[in-house]
Amino acid sequence: MVTSDEIKFNRSIIRETPMPTGKGVIIATAEGQKCMRAAQSIQEKLESMGCKAQIMDNPEHEILLHSKMPVIAMGNLADSLCVKYMYYKFLCITDKSYPGKEGYNIRSIIDPFATGYNIIHIGYSDEIGLQKGVQAFIDQIQNPLPYFNEVYYTELAYDETYINNIKQVTLPEKTDLIPSSGATSWWQIGMACYITGDMKTFDTYLEGWRKMVELSKKNDFLIINTHLYMAQYAEPWRLLEFTGMFPDDLRNDIEECLFRWAQSSQGIGYASGHKSKNLPSHNHTMFCALSLCYLADYFGKRYPELEEPKTWKAVADDVFYTFNNGGWKPYCDDSSYSNQVTLPLVLMYSIFDDDHAFLKTGARNAAHWMKSIIGQNLFVPSFGDGSVSSPFPTALSMVLSHYLEDGELRRMLEESKGNKFRLGIGRNRLFDSGVQPSDSPDSGMTRISIDNYIYDIWSKNPGEGKRMTGAPPYGPKAQCFDKVSIRTGWDEINDDFLLLDGLGSNGIHAYNDCMGILDYTSKGIVWLVEENDYRWPEPENCSILTIARDGYASDYPGYALMEEQRKLGEDCFYIRMRVDNYNG
Repeated sequence: MVTSDEIKFNRSIIRETPMPTGKGVIIATAEGQKCMRAAQSIQEKLESMGCKAQIMDNPEHEILLHSKMPVIAMGNLADSLCVKYMYYKFLCITDKSYPGKEGYNIRSIIDPFATGYNIIHIGYSDEIGLQKGVQAFIDQIQNPLPYFNEVYYTELAYDETYINNIKQVTLPEKTDLIPSSGATSWWQIGMACYITGDMKTFDTYLEGWRKMVELSKKNDFLIINTHLYMAQYAEPWRLLEFTGMFPDDLRNDIEECLFRWAQSSQGIGYASGHKSKNLPSHNHTMFCALSLCYLADYFGKRYPELEEPKTWKAVADDVFYTFNNGGWKPYCDDSSYSNQVTLPLVLMYSIFDDDHAFLKTGARNAAHWMKSIIGQNLFVPSFGDGSVSSPFPTALSMVLSHYLEDGELRRMLEESKGNKFRLGIGRNRLFDSGVQPSDSPDSGMTRISIDNYIYDIWSKNPGEGKRMTGAPPYGPKAQCFDKVSIRTGWDEINDDFLLLDGLGSNGIHAYNDCMGILDYTSKGIVWLVEENDYRWPEPENCSILTIARDGYASDYPGYALMEEQRKLGEDCFYIRMRVDNYNG
């Protein structure tokens, strides 16, 4: 067993890619004859130089993990199994939208799987980009292959004004504010430079890291609350580090800074505080756990003799336990933090983890829930700490529409207000694998089943249950429900939408609104909204009235019971619900 006390963070990297005599390289093509012909042109060039080149037709990703020679991986998220795996591991961001029409990227990925060999990625979004990228690569072939970090695009799917503004961001004057997400967004500069290939302001990003290193020497946790902030630094750092973009005189200092943080009270000390497997964790703990996942992977690859990264990963897995074991419901039962923060964190963890447990199980329930709560105007309804100004759940829609091949979600994403993307956790990749938009059912009633963990908590641990809902369920699980929506169609002007709540949650960012009307939209007008968040606490912003009979207070109902639901005719529906043991 080796610990950090016995190791120095001084591993060097080789940005150039030597092609070993007698071994050569593997060319892992994407699917399709055009990519195969492009690969053959690369093979011809290499063999004309006396270098062996073995072509493999869209091989499984395991070739990346066990290769005994460098790999030239061609393709994007949609057409290559190898690139898909690298995309999930956040080693590239190439898909059908990035680098976009006629664009390409050629990048050296520096020994990302600890095989001792680099991967050269030739990425593109369309056939013209494939041809341009391959020709640009062939023009630079030599032995060793040079370091590549080349991007060409004609139009970005990201919001270019936003990207350009990010690149002009300056550092906070006070060093203590560098690790805070509220001062400036300097930490996004690196990602903006990676996306555009424009390195003019990259020095500002590097200076930010130098100040982080300086601060780390005083406090291993940097500043208070870095459990909440570190994911936004660690996620792009790992991508850029494996891409060889950090100078050698800074690389090892950053490694030590991040290792010290992971071992600190704001790293594993914070994440290990989540002990319960009865309910989902708070999103603060998830931010921390996601950071630990990224760092565990990196240090496990670059410093495999270390034991600490294994502990980080185990603790992080425990934080996401309910989502890995059949659950889908966040602790925060609201329309903003649940689908803008918690579920995107779960998806980033699950897409990165090789098992993809949540994506294979509970993700379909989450997608069903999201499609059900959004009205025909594509507004996110207002309940809990959400509000009518809550943005469309872009990150959630991108990942779920891709992984589940869900055309309905893809349609909603493309029709949502504003289709140019910004950066951030869950939004640095666009997850465009070419899923085609499809229409949703015109009308109907949708009942979202109660999550097993949310229902079972009172029988497992009443103390935790009391913090989750005001009162236990007084009926069978089959009668309980999370939400019910009724819609007559998706026309913003002519159709109606009604959303009812079946859960009276006390959870974070949520309030006791069991059986309340969360949204009623008709003929283009939002008539009722449940504005019960901390921004609008006044009674006139709520749509539910709690009555205490004879002046005696009682627990707020926690779970509504569905007694009957049926369709009476075209666009005519009937629901009968009740709450039990309520002094109303």
